[in-house]
Amino acid sequence: MRFIKAIDASGDTKDANYQAKFVLDCMDESGGSHLYTVLFFDGACKASFPIIEAKAKHLTCLIDCSHSIDRFVGNVCSNKPKITIKGEDPLDWDVSYFHDTAVDVWYVIKAIYAQERPLYLYREIVKRSNGKYNEMRKFCVTRYCSQVFMMVRYKKNYPVLQELLSSVAFKDWLGKQNKDIKARFERVARIVNAQDHQERVDTFIQVLGKAAELVRLCDGMKGVYLGTLYEAVLSYENSIGDDLKEIKGLDDEQRTRLHSLFCIRWKYFHKDVCTAAFMLHPAYLREEFDDEQEKELKRYFKQVATTYDGYDPGFTYLDLKGEYTSFMNDVTAQRDDFTEDVAFSTKALDKAPYEWWQMFGDDYPALKKVGIKLGACQIGSSKAETDWSIRKWMTAGRYAARGVKLVNAMSRLYHNLVLENVLAQLETDAPCVWDVDCAIPDPPKETPRATEGEVTADVQRGQDEEEDDDDLFGDPAKDFDAYESDEEPVAAPPVRAREEEEEQVEQEEGRPRRRVRPRHG
Repeated sequence: MRFIKAIDASGDTKDANYQAKFVLDCMDESGGSHLYTVLFFDGACKASFPIIEAKAKHLTCLIDCSHSIDRFVGNVCSNKPKITIKGEDPLDWDVSYFHDTAVDVWYVIKAIYAQERPLYLYREIVKRSNGKYNEMRKFCVTRYCSQVFMMVRYKKNYPVLQELLSSVAFKDWLGKQNKDIKARFERVARIVNAQDHQERVDTFIQVLGKAAELVRLCDGMKGVYLGTLYEAVLSYENSIGDDLKEIKGLDDEQRTRLHSLFCIRWKYFHKDVCTAAFMLHPAYLREEFDDEQEKELKRYFKQVATTYDGYDPGFTYLDLKGEYTSFMNDVTAQRDDFTEDVAFSTKALDKAPYEWWQMFGDDYPALKKVGIKLGACQIGSSKAETDWSIRKWMTAGRYAARGVKLVNAMSRLYHNLVLENVLAQLETDAPCVWDVDCAIPDPPKETPRATEGEVTADVQRGQDEEEDDDDLFGDPAKDFDAYESDEEPVAAPPVRAREEEEEQVEQEEGRPRRRVRPRHG
């Protein structure tokens, strides 16, 4: 990662031309003719792509695909009759299988965490397991894929839930509760003990688990090489296009709609450069490619080999096409170093794609140049988000008066001297950056219920009403309302029935701090 510059855009109209000018200026300052790709955080800047690519014809503008894949999971987990996607016609959906499964699981989790006594008993069972089980988590409304992680954690806790619901202590507690809470846990028992419940959870994880892994792949601190990401996306697309016909709970029509939905989302972020990076990746270049992939590779070769004012690649399209043909012939025939013991050994393939081309591409100078540049291209927004956090830290509080030029210089210095060591530490046990939003708040302390001999019926009814008012359960199904739109989701947690202040996360020196819950006097 190279930090080029940042600007104060306050008061400016940040339209497509403004964004394009900023990108082109940064390219000129860093030697733009050497760049092949520019990565944007999301599709909000997509209107500037044609302007940039018209002036820098060899360049490809990409967006971080984690948002598109995350939206795909959100779409699948909805039960709307049609799904709206920006720039596309509404897609027929009307599949409630995944939505209903998520609502059932969230109903169980929320019921347990809404009452102090069941939560205590549940945690005691988890504690006695000595690490075999971890506590369940809620979904995070700003990350649709968190529903998958909620499902995975729930599945692992299934034996704990069965033990809890059958325990004497739980049954004694439930017998003293009002009719609403009794009815709630009767439904919990029906969900947990239903014959097809586990099958539905398994199907949910099987279908969407790999999609969630794709998001984590892009969201990781290290990023992912473009060719590796393309292969992962292609494998998932093939799995939901072919393999899902054998999964219980999904008929052919539902599988077809699921596949069509993913293809539309993929189309939103796919470019020829993705295919080229995949076909030149050392781990995948020996695979069989279809006609469409071959066409995309040729188009990309023409794009980067075409000379224009300000850009001279040093080779022609004919050079690239000829060298690629010779290279593939040598690889197929296992000539020279292109054997399983050398170029395609485990040790060689463990190297970064650009390093592999530096080692084995000397006989193909034009192809080597393209292979190195594409092999060094990574996808992931974590580095940009890290830079934003650093800059915020440097301008917080009494340092708010620091000028843009000074902060730019300090950011450059900080990245060069400190950030690599911090990332190295985080890589040993890198958490998901939004796992903190999946923690479920504890319920309020329960007031011991008075017996009939101690209070009158009117007082008893008043206590029941007060207990209901203090109940965190609410309506679990309504917590999924944020998934009804293709717009950006709100950043509030999906459950906080009582009036509570937003939990805050303190930050210092770019490192995560423990969560600090505000005190209520």
